Amino acid sequence: MIGNKAIRLFVLLLSTSLTAHIQADTPVGWISTQNTAAYTLDPFSVDLRVSGNFINDTLDVLDFRDDLIGDNDNLAGDTGDLNGQRLDAQFGVTSFLSLFASIGAQDLTVELGNISSATIVDADSELETEWRSLGARWLIYEARSPYATGASTALSLELSAYESDSADFAVSVSEINLPDLLVSFSEPQRFSVNDLNDEGWSAKLIYTTPLGSNSYGSVWGGYGESDAESGTTSSLTSPILQPLFEQQFSLEESYLYFGFGLNWQPRPRLPITVNYEMIDIRKSSFSSTTSAAAAALPGFLRASTSSEDRNHVLTARASWWVTPRINLSLSGRVFSNQFLGVLPHYNNPLSGSFSDEPYGYLGLELGVQF
Repeated sequence: MIGNKAIRLFVLLLSTSLTAHIQADTPVGWISTQNTAAYTLDPFSVDLRVSGNFINDTLDVLDFRDDLIGDNDNLAGDTGDLNGQRLDAQFGVTSFLSLFASIGAQDLTVELGNISSATIVDADSELETEWRSLGARWLIYEARSPYATGASTALSLELSAYESDSADFAVSVSEINLPDLLVSFSEPQRFSVNDLNDEGWSAKLIYTTPLGSNSYGSVWGGYGESDAESGTTSSLTSPILQPLFEQQFSLEESYLYFGFGLNWQPRPRLPITVNYEMIDIRKSSFSSTTSAAAAALPGFLRASTSSEDRNHVLTARASWWVTPRINLSLSGRVFSNQFLGVLPHYNNPLSGSFSDEPYGYLGLELGVQF
């Protein structure tokens, strides 16, 4: 469940906001969901957005998939392909308070290549991940715009909490090399990375102001924390061998967020948005419970932590308002260090080996306002 700390923050935010009496004017053509800005929805209005995220050999014009594999012989095939779905919703509680939530899932292809320490007869090929988040945005300052068709200047406090988890990733092995020992199995044994999950929260101050009659800019900063878990296990029943493959990993991190964005509407019904955010890892505490033979385990079973402490995230989106209530968007998102600080439990023995690599994907989105 999403942490109690974040829930208490939401309660505090809601109780404080009920005493406010302000409302920010929003720009024509504003796309609210997935675009960082200080604005809140009108009372009792709803904004829904369904999106799909993709990257494959055809769409990978920047060679992100090739960079993931690189010289890593342990990865092969279509490693790096991604297929994801997401649903975002916002609800205007009052003119100065909006609630938002999202759920999503994605399949990241991970195909194992040559692993000299094990003979693999079968293996999963996707890291299947689901996530959930909820939050609130409270408008705490507003000043009217000098532009007749522009947005108000606004300052908001945004609180959010999230959790994510991934299904076990397993391989079947007929033999495995331990230090000075080759172990063969009469029937293939199952080894897996398991208990992949994380939860966290963040608080951000967002300032948005018009830059002209058809554009506005936003800047923001914030702080957040996360706890991530992962482990390894096996189907072995031998009291001697089984403990060698039972491991638990824990990662606690805190973050500073800095970002800015620009929304520009060059033509009616055609808003274009570009957002940049830096995720700065201020504290990272990794602990593990491992066996003495852990160093000799296959790579996908050994702990791997990132050497990077920052992730630069660039998001661009072009939208078209088909009607005053329906819009379509094409988006692209690029990470300097894959999902570092975005999905903390991806820093695990399986996907941790490429968490220091650049990554990106394309998105198709359908938005509806009520």
